[in-house]
Amino acid sequence: STSEDSTFSRRTIFELTDDFSGRQVFLKNSLSTVRIPGTAYNFRNPPHFLSLFDPEVRDAAVETEAVIDSVFRHDNVAPFLATRFIQRFGLSNPSPRLVKSVASAFR
Repeated sequence: STSEDSTFSRRTIFELTDDFSGRQVFLKNSLSTVRIPGTAYNFRNPPHFLSLFDPEVRDAAVETEAVIDSVFRHDNVAPFLATRFIQRFGLSNPSPRLVKSVASAFR
């Protein structure tokens, strides 16, 4: 829902189509920040889709799929995994060119 002047509110729900799978995804316009007491550190909570009042197996499957999608689509995942795979299978210090080549194959 949007307010009368067509701006977004905390109640706004976005309907998006996933570019990779073609699935429709619904996202709520909310921000949840976790602050660590006694430090200057904080981080954003990942979105979750489980109902705390009426959990279903389907909800767990959707949440698991959403977490996997968000992790594997992050820009740093492919180079990180490429480096670890190369190190595991023979080269302790792979060149940036090799990491880039393996990362692009992963994507």
